Amino acid sequence: MRQKKIFSAAIVLCTIAFFTISWVPSPPARPTPVRIIAIFTDVATLTQTGTFTTSGALNISGDVIMVISPNANGKRAHCVLTLTASDGSGTFTIHQQCQFATNPIK
Repeated sequence: MRQKKIFSAAIVLCTIAFFTISWVPSPPARPTPVRIIAIFTDVATLTQTGTFTTSGALNISGDVIMVISPNANGKRAHCVLTLTASDGSGTFTIHQQCQFATNPIK
């Protein structure tokens, strides 16, 4: 008799647990934008150096190097920016395809 009571109590607890668990997945978190501002000190060369700061979802600052590789007619360029955080947390790289034939530049 005692085993039947324990077994019945276990079934009731399992049933309560089953119906209290949410089966609907929560919506994904909304992405937070990051704004990057880079200021270059030597703009006359194809390798530019400067500093950057970020705001939004990422708040760091540090040094930036941009290597510009223009095409033959100079209307487009592939730019690679390497940003190095001054707090030692790491680096990240941005690849850009720039168009100089448009106004404003894209």
